[in-house]
Amino acid sequence: MQSQTCFAYRWGGRCQALAVAKCPGPAGCSFFKTTARLEQERHKVWQYILALDEPRRRHIIKVYYSGQMQLLQQKGECP
Repeated sequence: MQSQTCFAYRWGGRCQALAVAKCPGPAGCSFFKTTARLEQERHKVWQYILALDEPRRRHIIKVYYSGQMQLLQQKGECP
């Protein structure tokens, strides 16, 4: 089943991304993406965040990543 390749697919056909009882499958879901594509998109977002100046980076991490500055250290951007 192709819907099982979606990053949000859970056992029993449940969807982690949508509040639906059953997975609609790739043809009926605008959230469908593979785990590999999800990782590519996350990498692209991190590249964008790391390209920002430091105050903006810190603000984004504070607001959207619960202030976890160690995320920048893991990416090798902070001392």
